[in-house]
Amino acid sequence: SSKCLERSIPFHEMSKRNSEAIISAVREQYEAFPYPPLETISQEDPARDLRASFNLDFYLERERSLKPGARIWVPGCGTRWAVMMALQFGDVEILATDLSSNNLAKHEQLARSLGLSNIEFRRENLLEASYQEQFDYISCVGVLHHLPDPGEGFGVISRALKGSGL
Repeated sequence: SSKCLERSIPFHEMSKRNSEAIISAVREQYEAFPYPPLETISQEDPARDLRASFNLDFYLERERSLKPGARIWVPGCGTRWAVMMALQFGDVEILATDLSSNNLAKHEQLARSLGLSNIEFRRENLLEASYQEQFDYISCVGVLHHLPDPGEGFGVISRALKGSGL
């Protein structure tokens, strides 16, 4: 039997105790192996804005749609996810956060190479973010499953989203 069971310590308690170790291991993984690997990316048509198709695809109506000037948060942005958002929506403000300095450096270099200026990059642990109803849209892909308690991460994201957010 496992030590966790021998001591009758609930798994979630073990997870809380090991939370920093888990976050540290995730950070180390992405410092060593930035993800996703990136060779190049290009913009097909700089004048193209995908907002209309985004709003249509998600059945968003006028009152509740992604609008020019929207604030978008991309927690766990990796090496390119915020750039992909910026290429789709040129007139939004994007905050791209990640645990890995290496991911952020590659991401920032990619944004500069494409002439994108609407992304702010910040090294940040999702679980320590204190945003309250600040974002119109949050795109968090492939992140929550790395957390000791994915529900806690989802709670942080939920608090950060505006009441009218998507």
